[in-house]
Amino acid sequence: MIGCADVGDPDDYFTSFFSHDLSGGDQYKPFYYTSLLTFYDDWDGDLPVGYEDDKVIQEWKQYCGAKASPKDVADFVYGASEKDVVSLFQHVANNKPLQVVDSIRNNPLTQCFISQKATAALSYLAFAKKTERISITSTPWEEVPPRDSLLLNKYITEANQIFTNTKDVFLKNKYAYQRCKVAFYNNRFADCIKWYDEYFTPSNTAAVNNLALSYKAGSYYHLGKKKEATYYFAKAFEATENNKRQNYLSFLWSRDLAQQIVYVAQGQNNEEKALLLAMYILHGDDYALESLQKVYSWHPGSSLLPLLTVREINKIEDHYLTPMLSSEKGGKPYYFNWNVEKTEGQPEKQTLVNMIPFLEQIYKEGKAPNRELYITGAAYLSFINKDFAKAKAFLKDANKIANSDRIKDQLQLINLLIAVNEKETIDTKTEAAILPSLNWLVERSKKDKTYKLFLRNFFSQILAQKYEQQHDAHKAALAYGIADLSFIKNGEDDVYSSVNGLDYVRNEMTTDQLLKLHQFFTSSPSSYDQFLGKYTSFGKDAVIDVIGTSYLRDQDFVKATEWLKQVSKPEPLSISNYNYATDKETIVNVNPLHDYLNDWQRYDKPVAKPYTKLSLAQKMIELQQKADTALNTETKARTYYQLANAYYNMSYYGNSWQAVMYYRSSSDWNEGKYEMPWKKEYYGVYKAKEYYQKAYTLSQDKEFKAAAYFLMAKCVQRQVPMPPYNYDNYEQYEKDMLTFEKKFKNNALFPQFVKEFSTTKFYQYAYNRCSYLSDFVSKSGTRR
Repeated sequence: MIGCADVGDPDDYFTSFFSHDLSGGDQYKPFYYTSLLTFYDDWDGDLPVGYEDDKVIQEWKQYCGAKASPKDVADFVYGASEKDVVSLFQHVANNKPLQVVDSIRNNPLTQCFISQKATAALSYLAFAKKTERISITSTPWEEVPPRDSLLLNKYITEANQIFTNTKDVFLKNKYAYQRCKVAFYNNRFADCIKWYDEYFTPSNTAAVNNLALSYKAGSYYHLGKKKEATYYFAKAFEATENNKRQNYLSFLWSRDLAQQIVYVAQGQNNEEKALLLAMYILHGDDYALESLQKVYSWHPGSSLLPLLTVREINKIEDHYLTPMLSSEKGGKPYYFNWNVEKTEGQPEKQTLVNMIPFLEQIYKEGKAPNRELYITGAAYLSFINKDFAKAKAFLKDANKIANSDRIKDQLQLINLLIAVNEKETIDTKTEAAILPSLNWLVERSKKDKTYKLFLRNFFSQILAQKYEQQHDAHKAALAYGIADLSFIKNGEDDVYSSVNGLDYVRNEMTTDQLLKLHQFFTSSPSSYDQFLGKYTSFGKDAVIDVIGTSYLRDQDFVKATEWLKQVSKPEPLSISNYNYATDKETIVNVNPLHDYLNDWQRYDKPVAKPYTKLSLAQKMIELQQKADTALNTETKARTYYQLANAYYNMSYYGNSWQAVMYYRSSSDWNEGKYEMPWKKEYYGVYKAKEYYQKAYTLSQDKEFKAAAYFLMAKCVQRQVPMPPYNYDNYEQYEKDMLTFEKKFKNNALFPQFVKEFSTTKFYQYAYNRCSYLSDFVSKSGTRR
C-alpha cells in the first residue's frame, strides 16, 4: 500500500538546546539539520517571501529608478501576466488603452515604465513571460507540457538578435541569460554551455549570471558529465542567495557518493575543494567531523563552516544527547525516539569527544570569522559531555568576545544548563541563583519559537528530571507544568503546548507527594516558588481533586471524602456510550454497584442521579460500616457483594473507572508490572476478588454463592498478566501470548465452579453467556 504519512516535525523530534539560527543567515535555512525531510523548510511553502536579498529584484528597482518597494517590483516582474505586460507595452509604444488588472495599474513600477517610455524593458519582460511557459507550471504537481522545438528555436533566434543589437548592458545580460535558458529546455546543451562561456565572464556581476550558470551545470548533467555538473552547481550555489535550494537539489542529483574523492579533487584550488566537500556533507544525518575538519583546513573562511558546525552539533544532540536523557531516570521527551543510550566506546560518544577540541582549535587559531560561535559550541558540547569545569572555562572565553545577541542568548542558556546540572541536587541556593535566567528564558520564549522549544525541553527534560532524581516530585510536577507552555497566549492552537504537567500530577504522584504539592500552594513561597506557581499550567483546585482521587485509589474513603468535599466543581461519573443496536450515542450515569457477567454489560443499568467521586466514597463508607455491623450473615454477604461490585467497577474493566483514572485506553490490560502501586488493584482487581470470596463464604444461598464465585473467577482471570509486545523478539512474544491465552481461557476456579454449581440456574445462565466456561466444559467433558 502506498500513501502519505506524517513524518514528524523537523523542528521537534529530538532534544535540542543549540540554535539553528547561528548557522549564518536565513538563506541557509533549507540546510538546517533534520533527518526527516529533504530540506528543513519543506513545510514552509506558505510563509511570506522576502525580496530584500533578491538580486534580480534589486537590479530591476535600480534600473527603473522607481520609488517602489522590493515587493512592488517583485509583484510586477514575477507576478504580472503576459497579457498585462503586452498591454502596457502597447500603451507605452502605441498609445493604446491600458487594459490591465488594478494591482498592475496601481503598481509604482507601471508608472515608472510609462513615464520613462521604457519600451525596450517592457519588450524584454513580455519575452520573458513567453519563455516562462517552458519551465514553470501552475502547480508543483502539474507536468510541463511538451515543448515545441521549432518555437523554442525562434525564441533563441529572437534573443540572439536583440542580444547582438542592444547597447543596453542591463538588457544584454537578460537576453544572454534567456538564450542559455531556452537552449537548455530545447536540449541544445552544448550551445547553452558555449553561450554561457562566451559572455558570462567572472567579472560579470549581473544577477542572471548565476541563473545562467545553473543552466550550464544542468547541461553538463544532461550530457552525462555529472562530475562537471556537480562543480558548476556548487559554484552556482555559492554565488546566489535566493536559489540555493534548487542548485543544491540539482547537486544531489549529480553527485556520486562512491566518487566523492574524485569529484572533490576537480576543484581548481583549496577553496573550491572545500566548497565541493562542504556540499557533500550538507545533507544527511551521518557524522561528518573528518570532512568538516578538511573543509576548515582548506578554507577557514568558508561561508558554509558555521552551518556545517551547527549541523554536527545538532547531530550529536539527536544521536547522543536525546537517547542519553531518555535513558536516565525522570524527565519526559515530547516525542518518540528509537535510539538507545550510547556509551564511550561507540561512535556517538567519540564524535562528541573529538568535536570539542576541534571547535577550540578554530577559536584559538582565529582564521575563521565568527570565532564566538566555535567556542560557544565547545562549551555546549562540554556540557553534554558532563565536563562542567571545561564548559564553564569555554563560556568565560566566549563571553569576552561575544558580539551578537544570538550568541549572547545561547551563552546564557548554556550557563543555565550547567548551573542546574553541575551539582548532585538543586538546593534553595541554586534555585535563587538560576531564577534570573529562568525569567529571561520565559520572556525570550514568548518572542521566539526556537526558544519556546528550548524552554519546554529545559523544564521537561532537564529541570523536572533533576527534581525527580532527587525525589522532589512536587517540584518536578511544577516544572512539567511550565513546560506545557500555557502561559504563552498567541490566539492559536499551539502544537508545542500540552498538559503533561497535570498528567504527571494525576498519574505519577503518590498521595504523600500530592500532599506536599498542595502544601506548596498554601505556604509562603520563596521568589523561586512564586515563579513556579506563576507559570505552571495547573493550580491548587486541580491538585485537591487529584488528592481526593488518590485516596480513592488507596481505598481510604474517609480521607477521600474529606478532600473531595473541597472540590468546587465535581464531575459526574457519566460516560458517553455508543449503542450498536440503535446506532446512537447516549450519556450514561454509571452504576458503581451494578453486577454483570460480561464486561460489555457494564453500562446496562444506569442510575437516574449520577454519582460523583464524593458520593461514591461516601457510599463505600456506608457499605463498609453496614458490613462491619450487620448481624445477619446473609445481609453481610450481600453487602460484601455490593462492595466487590464497586471495587470491580472502579477497575480498568468496570463502569466507574473515572473514579480513580482520568483517561482510559481501550488497548490496555494487566501486564503484571505497575508504574504506581495503586495500578496493581486497578488492573488486578484483588480487592474485588477478596470481597466476592467473603460473600461466597458467608452466604448459604446456592444461587447467590454461584454468582459470587463466578465473579471471583472473573477477577482471577483478570489477574493473569498478559505479556507486553516484544519489539526485539516477535517469535518469543508469540510463544508468551500462547501461554497467556491458555492460562486466561482455562480459569483456575472453573473446575470447582462446575463441580459445586452445575445444578444451579446461575450456572446455566453463565454457561450460555461465557464462551470461556462453555469451552472449558466441552474440553473437560464435565457436565453442561
